[in-house]
Amino acid sequence: MRRSLIVVAVAVTSMVAIAFLVPLAILTRDLAADRELASAERDAESVARLIVVVAESSGSIDIDQVLPSVSATDRPLTVVAPDGTVVGPPLDQGEDISPAEEGASFRQPVEGGEAVYVPVVTSDGTFVVRSVATDEAMTEGVVRTWIILVVVGVVLVMIAVLVADRLGRSVVTPVEELSEAAERLGAGDLDARVEPSGPDEIEAVGRAFNRLAIQVEELLRSEREEVADLAHRLRTPLTGARLTAESLPTDERREVILGQLDELHRVVDHVIAEARRVDRASMMTRSDLAQITGYRITYWEPLASDEERDVTVDIAVRPAPVGVARNDLTAAVDALIGNVFAHTERGVGLTVAVRESPGGGVEFVVEDRGDGFPSDIDVTARGESGARSSGLGLDIARRTVESAGGSMVVGTSPSGGASVVLRFPPLAASIV
Repeated sequence: MRRSLIVVAVAVTSMVAIAFLVPLAILTRDLAADRELASAERDAESVARLIVVVAESSGSIDIDQVLPSVSATDRPLTVVAPDGTVVGPPLDQGEDISPAEEGASFRQPVEGGEAVYVPVVTSDGTFVVRSVATDEAMTEGVVRTWIILVVVGVVLVMIAVLVADRLGRSVVTPVEELSEAAERLGAGDLDARVEPSGPDEIEAVGRAFNRLAIQVEELLRSEREEVADLAHRLRTPLTGARLTAESLPTDERREVILGQLDELHRVVDHVIAEARRVDRASMMTRSDLAQITGYRITYWEPLASDEERDVTVDIAVRPAPVGVARNDLTAAVDALIGNVFAHTERGVGLTVAVRESPGGGVEFVVEDRGDGFPSDIDVTARGESGARSSGLGLDIARRTVESAGGSMVVGTSPSGGASVVLRFPPLAASIV
């Protein structure tokens, strides 16, 4: 916008300057020529009056009497007597002075300038006084004046550019600050605010943005507290369930149940901590996909064995760094593996793989040997499911991979079952 305002200012000012300065330059040239011609005419008339005075005082004119006056001026002056005698610079070859000899004053172009002819009628005949305005004299000072006009035009354009730049800055700077604050707010900085400034309309937008940011902050704070409170309420039934499990006879199933309750308790604690976290930008944003996959497979193996599921694990990349926090990545891996257990029959096997992505980076793959996804339902949409579930598992995985700049691909496995691939972009191998 700022550049556009400057371009418009330069264009408009240039057109205005041209519209005024070009006619003024032409007028200056014409005035200089007219001034010199008028001066030449005055010089010729002065000599003509001298001839009249001499003629009236002596009754006749000796051409030598006007010679001093002709020679006294720097201007080329010529006097042509009735008998053809020429005093001063000679006439040009073919120069016609007959209109002056007949008593008419006139002027015409000659070599090197323009000549003015003044007739003087006496008893001895008609004298013709010829005065020449040279080209140099008629253009004297014109070039200097034109240079001054060009400088004035350039200065006007520069002033217009400065004014347009200040005006553009007063408009663009508040917009840039508003854009920067909006990006910060979108990145999670809930303290992002702007100082309303600029034109009234932009200042009003700045105030509206600040109100919006305050409302977003209040809504998120309220939502975090509600989630934390809800998660906190789960601790009581979880504690009761653990006490009940501990009272069971000691066997393998009891240990499995206690392990699952511990894991659920850990998840609840994590939900409370994350819900009450104000600065989410300080969260660790890197984790090892291969390590987490191996850890979660160990967690799911007892349930897979209990349901007689064949689990194939292929971790071809170690380490496999991705730009996702460890807890978030764990939730995504559990969501995809848990979907297989929740939406397929007992005995249906699955394959879990971590491998290099064709476009660079790494990808996490979960494939089952079931019936595949329903063809009439968009399973990637939040809340959609073909098995009476909440439909949040795939949405959690999708949002997790997209937060790292990756993508999720849903399709069909080689055996005809469901296939979900999380593709993460390249990231440095070191885990922070």
